[in-house]
Amino acid sequence: MDPARLRAREIDPLSCRRSILDGFSLKFNKMSTANPLEGKANIVESPGSRVEGILWEIADFELKRLDRCEGVSTHDYVHSSVTVKLDDESRVAATTYVAHPAKIRPNLKPTKQYMTFLLAGAPFLSVEYVLGLRAVETLD
Repeated sequence: MDPARLRAREIDPLSCRRSILDGFSLKFNKMSTANPLEGKANIVESPGSRVEGILWEIADFELKRLDRCEGVSTHDYVHSSVTVKLDDESRVAATTYVAHPAKIRPNLKPTKQYMTFLLAGAPFLSVEYVLGLRAVETLD
């Protein structure tokens, strides 16, 4: 959710909007390629839960660039089609990344630095959701 990180990856979003993904929860159960104890973000089906985030509108060629950064070709993440809710209560089809099942492990924790990437989206998130992100136990 960090716009600076997107720019560093040469992604220039056309727009961004606050969005809600109902029926899912945020987990840090995707094993990092650099450290097998480090968890990266993943979404998992969870009735009654929700994930808050940012819906970025990007060009198709930038999605391919982002796919390389997110490890789609190495099976770290795969695309998943979801429907998100916007502030005006409308629903929009979106593409998100979900951890490849072979990369999911229990008892992983993100790093503090990794959490700063998610917390950079705080202006788009509810206060409660930001507090929940800040409460996530990290490796360091």
